[in-house]
Amino acid sequence: MIELGKGITRERLKSGKVVYKLNKTYKGERIKATCDSEQECREVYLKRVNDIDSGKDLGKVKEAEKQREKLTMRDLFKRAEQHPKVWKHNSTNVSRNTTERSLEMMGWWDKSPFELTAEDYLDFIDKCEKQGNSQNTINHKLAYLNGLFKVGVLLRFFTETEVVFPVTMQGTVNEDATKTRFAWDDETVTRFEKVMKHVSLDWQALFLGLLHTGMRPAEMNSLKIGSIDTKSWRVTFLRKKKRGKKVETRLPVVSQLKPVWEAYIKERLESGASLDDSFITGLRHERSRADAFNTIKKMMGISDESVTYTLRHTCCTRLIKRGVNLVTVMNWMGHSSIQTTMNYVHFSPEMFDEVDAKISGNEVFKGNLEGRGVVPEAGLEPAWP
Repeated sequence: MIELGKGITRERLKSGKVVYKLNKTYKGERIKATCDSEQECREVYLKRVNDIDSGKDLGKVKEAEKQREKLTMRDLFKRAEQHPKVWKHNSTNVSRNTTERSLEMMGWWDKSPFELTAEDYLDFIDKCEKQGNSQNTINHKLAYLNGLFKVGVLLRFFTETEVVFPVTMQGTVNEDATKTRFAWDDETVTRFEKVMKHVSLDWQALFLGLLHTGMRPAEMNSLKIGSIDTKSWRVTFLRKKKRGKKVETRLPVVSQLKPVWEAYIKERLESGASLDDSFITGLRHERSRADAFNTIKKMMGISDESVTYTLRHTCCTRLIKRGVNLVTVMNWMGHSSIQTTMNYVHFSPEMFDEVDAKISGNEVFKGNLEGRGVVPEAGLEPAWP
């Protein structure tokens, strides 16, 4: 079978005869025909289109409209499974399972796509945030829902103007997400740490934890009090990798963070909490964290577009600036490749000063470029492995 054009295919029968098959949809009605030539298929299609537009096929049109009224998200979901390329992306079941859970959570299975409004998508975002989903996760869920509507347009169940696409809401979320793509310089971090001394202990534990560990907010939400070993000062948690796989991660707690977390854990245990209780009790949802972070920014006297996720970018950039190996930083941040890690590293003019200090002070070396060896001056140790 050879596809000649949109909805027309050429097929050779067992008898050896070549036929042309028409299979197209117009205003909800499926037009099918078997013809002797491609031109005949086109003529049949145009005739049926004219009949529908002129009202000769009014009964069938009304029947098609009734079918449209009966269309549900369940129908779109079943059709989308037959169009994986249109329905977002890959050969895995990620898009299917995620969309299935989203429709189940909202009770949209038997709801018509014509009934869904922007308010419904806002309610969807609220529920996702209450579950502790990050903005990136919400974006993916909205994109998968958007794929269902693309399938509906492809099959001509409706046009793009007849329904409200989730992608419009995704654009709003993405606009905020792009604000995270920069890191604070050392001066801003110092100001941030000074302000944190004047806020409640639970705020300190959360925001300083995000800054010094580089953890994602969802990962911080998953922490239990017992996840933090105050003897070896290691924090253990499950980090989600690609394709839903979770890997246990152990990070050291840096010295700047130890006194804050130690005081917070002591306060929680004295108030009757157990080691199995959540480490973070307040600010677990995206909106409440954003409001608290904006309050901190006002106390700092800054008005940049930084958001909570900026702390993760800042952590990654600070690790690189302090000479931590790239592979180590990649594993610390939980990235799947060094390229992803480099997207988190942001240049600042201070880095030039560090280079100047390395090449003009006591760290000047005479290089013997034979092979890969570098021979330092007598009495000096090389600054790189």
